[in-house]
Amino acid sequence: MLIWFRWLFLSRSYLLRISQACDWHILPIKTKPALELVFIYLFLFIFFWHSFDFRFLEGRAFAQDNENQGEEDGATSKEKLVPHPFADKGLIRIKSDGTYIYATEMSDQDRASSLRFGMYEPQQLSNPDTEVEFTYLYPDSSMPILLYDYEWQLWRGPFGKLGWKVGTGIYTANGNGSFKSAENASITPRENFTFIALPNSIGLIYRLQFWDSQPLVPFVEGGLDAITFAEIRDDNKGPKFGLATAAHGSGGVAFNIGLLDKSSVITLDREFGINSVWITLEYRLLLAINKKFDFSENFLNGGVMVEF
Repeated sequence: MLIWFRWLFLSRSYLLRISQACDWHILPIKTKPALELVFIYLFLFIFFWHSFDFRFLEGRAFAQDNENQGEEDGATSKEKLVPHPFADKGLIRIKSDGTYIYATEMSDQDRASSLRFGMYEPQQLSNPDTEVEFTYLYPDSSMPILLYDYEWQLWRGPFGKLGWKVGTGIYTANGNGSFKSAENASITPRENFTFIALPNSIGLIYRLQFWDSQPLVPFVEGGLDAITFAEIRDDNKGPKFGLATAAHGSGGVAFNIGLLDKSSVITLDREFGINSVWITLEYRLLLAINKKFDFSENFLNGGVMVEF
């Protein structure tokens, strides 16, 4: 700005001197007030133009600085992708609290295993010699039954899964037996009897599962059973053993509880190879093939199944 003032002052002085020294009447003395007025207007024009340009440039620079600062702030508020030595091990993210997040792949899955629990009572079972009903000999015969299955999934496609399975279980009941004679039928014997049955089975199961993260999976099952049983008494007499054959059919639904906590399923897969965890609910129909020992009964059971 000082340069402009100096230039105007010198220009005015030179022009006035020239007009006084020359006799060309270019700038006569009568025009001096007009010349002063021209210089005043020129000074004001240059001053305002220079001030406007300076403010404009200053505002533009300030806006540019704010924009750059905003970009820097935005960059610091966002996550940055940087190379990490654990990237080869599957590291994909580090959370603000320092937790390392890894990309994982589920292991192959072609088997399953389940443990189920229900209430069972063989109401059709009776002694083939005396025809005394089982529920009479064992009044508290409605007892828990525990079932265990192991499954090989043979086929998996767009229409579900098909597998075959083997299973076993255990059922027990306690009673006092009965006298053979009719006159002592109303008397309760002192001996205690324990009845133990092992329901062994083999069958096919079809699951209507179309994708891995399906929350509900209906299923149906059918197969054959070989029920081994024993009756043990506490009067030092030997136990008695028997075998019954039957067939079973069942249907139910499995609930995928692994979806509630996927990180736990990832841990189970990494540590034990378990891909998914299910809660199962099943209704089973058991039909005797040999009526000599009739274990026919319908009952509800439920439990936990894991796939691996």
